[in-house]
Amino acid sequence: MLRKHPCLVISDDAGSVGVGAMQRHRGTRRAAWLHWLAVLALPLVLASCGANLSAGGAGMGRATLDVQLRYARSVGVPASMVDQLAARERHIDGQRGWFGLSDAQAMQAYQAVTAQVAQSVIDATASTSDAANTDLHALTIASQRAVAAGIIPATFADHVQTMQSAFASARLPNDYRAIDAKIVAERQLIDAMTAAANRITSFATTVEGLRHAGLPVTLESAELAQARSSYATNTTTDAYARLSAQLDAETLGLVASQTQAIPYLGSALLDDLQTRITTAQGFGENVTSAQKALS
Repeated sequence: MLRKHPCLVISDDAGSVGVGAMQRHRGTRRAAWLHWLAVLALPLVLASCGANLSAGGAGMGRATLDVQLRYARSVGVPASMVDQLAARERHIDGQRGWFGLSDAQAMQAYQAVTAQVAQSVIDATASTSDAANTDLHALTIASQRAVAAGIIPATFADHVQTMQSAFASARLPNDYRAIDAKIVAERQLIDAMTAAANRITSFATTVEGLRHAGLPVTLESAELAQARSSYATNTTTDAYARLSAQLDAETLGLVASQTQAIPYLGSALLDDLQTRITTAQGFGENVTSAQKALS
């Protein structure tokens, strides 16, 4: 049936065509929305699928790797190395999932990192052992020389023997670091005692030279006696270092007094004075007047 209009004629069929087009348009829009919702949800679906890191053979491999990482950190493998290996584990974690590594591939990847962890323990043990052994050798030589010079008592050899026994029983990086710290401390003690002993000997030589020259040395003799007493009773590296610093200060005082007494000094004492002036210069002191007096 047709509805007439002076200018337009519309049929019922044309109306049905228009409604169908609108329905098709709505369906297209709905399909587009469903497509984008699927795209947005896909990462969440994939993430949920890869979240179970303990599943399968890969999960067992990962658990073993975690145990080895904790062990490496506990025995003294450098933290930077353990952190790098842990980062590799996390990288494998991120690759697992539907479109990533298979269970077998992930298990092999975890096992490869586990082997690297084991090698890091071996390497750290070797490097710390070598360092401790080198320091132990240096301590042995230093102690032998100091005993021969009378700087330290012969019983100090017992300390070295203790260090050697501890080194022989060490097995892991932390073991070697602990014994190496003690070895280095003993070596520093010997060095500090040697430095203080040498300064006392030099100071005593100067005081004796002044005495033979007929100069008053009452104060210097008292200072020397006090230095020897401190040397005998000190027990720490810091105490011997302070004693050396004290003797250095007294040396600078002697430089001034000896310069004034140059006409009365013998050649040997003049040589000693020149040495002390050089020492004072090394401490940053102005020794111009003393050098002129000797020239």
